[in-house]
Amino acid sequence: MNKRAEITITLGLLVSIIFLSVSTAILKIEFNPNKAVSYVADNKTGIAYNLNSTNKNCNLDNIIIEKDNLIFIIEQKELKKYNLDKRCN
Repeated sequence: MNKRAEITITLGLLVSIIFLSVSTAILKIEFNPNKAVSYVADNKTGIAYNLNSTNKNCNLDNIIIEKDNLIFIIEQKELKKYNLDKRCN
């Protein structure tokens, strides 16, 4: 194998490792199970759901949000961007 091919393969592996590391870091930022999640929101519709609601329809299993639009809200200040679902108040 020539030197150019070795460099290309090495750079490809390095880029792959960096990409996987960044992807893992982003997932950890989006959802940290050690913090209490009180609300989830649909980024597309702008609606937030209170997971502490007594309404059974507000259970995380009953809320339908596409994976790409799902936001976990931990801090109250983040909630200001969304409208609360009337059933889940």
